[in-house]
Amino acid sequence: MKTVSDEKFEAIENMFLTGRYYEAQQEIDSIEQRSVITSEDRVFCYRLKTQLYCIFQPFSKAIEFGEKAVKGSVKLGNKFLVFDSAFHLGRALCLTGDIKTGVAKLQLAQDTLDSINDKETPE
Repeated sequence: MKTVSDEKFEAIENMFLTGRYYEAQQEIDSIEQRSVITSEDRVFCYRLKTQLYCIFQPFSKAIEFGEKAVKGSVKLGNKFLVFDSAFHLGRALCLTGDIKTGVAKLQLAQDTLDSINDKETPE
């Protein structure tokens, strides 16, 4: 199964950085409409949509996609994607005023990052 290239996802993230949100949304939609998409690429699209809806709103959509991204990334065992997804979900929750749950997701992101760093730190 062909995966979406890292360069394609980097280009979409660059669109976020340069304020080209509509273009980013079109690219994400294009990826999702493929007849075949890997689980990891789908989860990364969920993560990108979480970020997108934190900007565009409604925040409820950001939370919906954020929950899918966290659940999917945990299932895949991809700690970098767990970190990224939990961070953006925590942000979305805080934007809605659900600070307690948002902070819990941000803590999940921190704990995941710490576990990645612990494995990479030489003893």
